[in-house]
Amino acid sequence: MRPRRYCRTLVLGALLALVNGCGGGGASFDVAVGGTSGSGVVGGTSGSGVTGGPVTGFGSVLIGGVRHLTSADDPDIDTRFEGPTSGFGEADLAPGMLVQAEWRQDDDEPRAASRIRYRPEVSGPVTAALSDTAGGPAITVAGVTVRLTATTVFDDAYGRTTAGVTPLGAVADLDPARDRVEISGYVLPLELPAGAGIVLASRIARVGIAGTSDPQETLSGLVDASGPGGFRLVNADRGAVTVRFDAGALADDAPLDDPAGTTLTEGAQVRVTGQLAGGTLDAVSRIESTLGALAPADGDEPVAADIEGPVAEPPDGGRFRVAAQTVSFDGATTFVGGDPTDLTRGRRVRIEGVLGAAVDGVRVLSAETVRVDDDSEVGLIDTLTADVSQPGAGGNRTLQTRTGPTVLVRPGTLLSDHSGDAGSGRLPVAALRDGDTVRVDGVFDGDGRLV
Repeated sequence: MRPRRYCRTLVLGALLALVNGCGGGGASFDVAVGGTSGSGVVGGTSGSGVTGGPVTGFGSVLIGGVRHLTSADDPDIDTRFEGPTSGFGEADLAPGMLVQAEWRQDDDEPRAASRIRYRPEVSGPVTAALSDTAGGPAITVAGVTVRLTATTVFDDAYGRTTAGVTPLGAVADLDPARDRVEISGYVLPLELPAGAGIVLASRIARVGIAGTSDPQETLSGLVDASGPGGFRLVNADRGAVTVRFDAGALADDAPLDDPAGTTLTEGAQVRVTGQLAGGTLDAVSRIESTLGALAPADGDEPVAADIEGPVAEPPDGGRFRVAAQTVSFDGATTFVGGDPTDLTRGRRVRIEGVLGAAVDGVRVLSAETVRVDDDSEVGLIDTLTADVSQPGAGGNRTLQTRTGPTVLVRPGTLLSDHSGDAGSGRLPVAALRDGDTVRVDGVFDGDGRLV
């Protein structure tokens, strides 16, 4: 454990009981789904399992608010990290990244992660700035519409880590003539209404600017008209892109009709990285499956599982979909915060249950508990990297955090000081300083700021 420093609390809107205690050094970022705690332990079980959801904090790796120990916590735990670049590791994880983790749990101990995988769904140049659309606020990246929600995290990773560059404060500051971004999010099914977009963003990160960063782009979509060394990548938003590739670009999990060949499976959901020119993706460096459905690497036996994300298909005959994962429920399923009628398209939920063996290539998650989120409540524990800003329009001030999200402090924000031994006291906003550890409760706005 890192040494404990002190904690100051900002309550934006109603106080949310999301985070138990405050720890120095590691950030914790919780989406309020059913009261899972950032420091909590899901106990009382033994065995192995798989988890899918956003990274919500550190000091261990928190996924959907549930703690997963790694090699950094215990040298006896052998955790393998997989990401978009070689050498990807725990230090590269950030709040809002969608990951899948395979784990082992003994009795009341925290989960011990054996593998954590991260894959962004889209990366490339911003091709249209933030705008309000019929489906909500959105930007366009490499021709793909990326929609924002109340829980989308914005992180100017490039500005935070590059000397002489002023970090951007919000998604609205992204410039189509300059910025390149990486999007982690949920791939929406092609059946959605026209114009609904293909990615619902959990994280938008600026990773470079034109002329100084990797010219490759990443797109996700369905395989169509597949043949040796080529296929069409069908994307709900930008249409079909022709993909040409060599066998060396195929990842181990690339969906192939013949394991010895180079023809991809028709209808498979894949992620392709290459150079996009017009309607062709060439010089392809990698083709792999997306992280949509839960897919543990070892065996096909039923395992404990939980997943967090938006409802992609409402219930039909006792089944619905969370992103790409098929979920079943029955009379024994416990609903928290809602009932089956609340499982509307786009509603955020967390499912806990058992991932069954594959039937016709599909593994169904049998839900024991369905937790329905209100799509807005967020909690954050992090360290400030600068003093609070001077008052701006409307008297609002901003805070910059270590892991990226900008915090907007309004004149009506309730501030309290828990850094001393005497309990809570009033905290003047001007007292917030670089290095302070703070807890913030609030909601994200359309610009990716915690408000």
